[in-house]
Amino acid sequence: AELKKKKLLNKVSFKDMGAGGNVCASVEQIDCHEFGAEVDLGKIHLGEKNLPPHIIACAETQERFCWICHPKVTKLILKNYNEKWALPKVSQGAQAKVVGKVKNGNYVLNYRGAKLVDAPAKLLTEGLLYNRKWGKPAQTHSRASQLPKRMDLKKILRQLLASENISSRRPIFEKYDKQVQGGTIADAGRGTSAVIKPLINTSAPAKSKKIGITIGVGGSSSLGKFDAKLQSIHAVCEAVANVVSTGAKPLALTDCLNYGNPEKLAQMGQFVAGIEGLRESAKEFKTPFVSGNVSLYNENGQTAINPSALVSCIGKLENAENIIPSKFQNAGNFIILIGERSKNLGGSELEKIIKKKLGQPFDINLKKFTKEVEFASESTQKNLLESARDIHRGGLLITTCKQVFETNLGFELKNTETEKLFSENPGFVIEITPQNFEKFKKLATKFKIKITKIGKVLNEPRIKIGTNIDEPLNKLEKVWNEGLRKKLKS
Repeated sequence: AELKKKKLLNKVSFKDMGAGGNVCASVEQIDCHEFGAEVDLGKIHLGEKNLPPHIIACAETQERFCWICHPKVTKLILKNYNEKWALPKVSQGAQAKVVGKVKNGNYVLNYRGAKLVDAPAKLLTEGLLYNRKWGKPAQTHSRASQLPKRMDLKKILRQLLASENISSRRPIFEKYDKQVQGGTIADAGRGTSAVIKPLINTSAPAKSKKIGITIGVGGSSSLGKFDAKLQSIHAVCEAVANVVSTGAKPLALTDCLNYGNPEKLAQMGQFVAGIEGLRESAKEFKTPFVSGNVSLYNENGQTAINPSALVSCIGKLENAENIIPSKFQNAGNFIILIGERSKNLGGSELEKIIKKKLGQPFDINLKKFTKEVEFASESTQKNLLESARDIHRGGLLITTCKQVFETNLGFELKNTETEKLFSENPGFVIEITPQNFEKFKKLATKFKIKITKIGKVLNEPRIKIGTNIDEPLNKLEKVWNEGLRKKLKS
């Protein structure tokens, strides 16, 4: 703020310490301008004595920063850190210090009179290009077992609600401050995507203060054992659907990729397939990947982890107060399913509960799901939705249950095939008033999207599924609230 006020921002560059420590934080700032630099490692302040120079150069100490600044600004920066914020009084060895200088030519590292590095900056910043061979990843073709003809759906529902992947995340999110700076409008613990107002406590114009940023996350490692490409496509779809269900417009994606040994043909093939899935999805949604990271060599002997792409999507609401609720709002409203439910249950939470192989997982038609996302977004813009939630772990029934938890409402669904209640392909469950239903149908026809009226919101806190389930809400909600907490205690 002080540099901005004094109009000195064009006199500095600034980078936090990440991978590669002091070397990367400094060399990455000069390479883009084709400069060199000379850095004296002996001048860098240390928290421990007798550290070897390669540790000083590359240690990834967190909460440190590297400034490159004009000589006229140097004293101001040093004064702020060393006097105003008094870093030397905060921690032993903590301070701000001049340790080098930008120059023409190479990037040079010196230590106690010895020159350790003398090379063009570009050699240090350019990535190494491997032309690795890869093979077609092995496909897991699980032979399907038939679902038991007589399934105790009440028992299955309770087991799913108590499972670690579905039960309430409250034991996790209650332990940290979700309301930092008072900008949180909706936290992810109560929906599928968190919404914040990042500019609410700034000097931004009033209109900008209303802007909401929403973040969704997707990724199911259990799909990776079947198909690495499907797994990464689903991760993108889930993250985007999280954002869209709040009423926000997806802007950008980032990823955390976790794969096996790239030196093994089949595992490298999984990595290639996963990347291809990310590329196709981002292209279809017209939403770019702007950052990410990769973890490889995740294996134990001959066994590698399931290929796992985790994806985050960031979206924007012009007015955060217009967020679409994730909970049902009023009794008598219609419950609508956007899209069609798959009958495939491979890799699902139901498969884990009944401990039977249920065949292949669902498939995803990217073009079709993109249209469903666009339709959901357009419905939001036309103020047709009372609430919305995207379908993922546990499927349609679990999603609908979460829409009434922490309310005094209930719901009734029509008799539905068991497979379609628990399949986990992407989709949306939304709430529409009877008055808006015809407008909604016309919009669906325009987008050529299948919608199905599957039930209605009830004024009593009960969950009814045809003739199979009729349960009081409070008992099921208690199971959901206590599931993860009990597992953590045990």
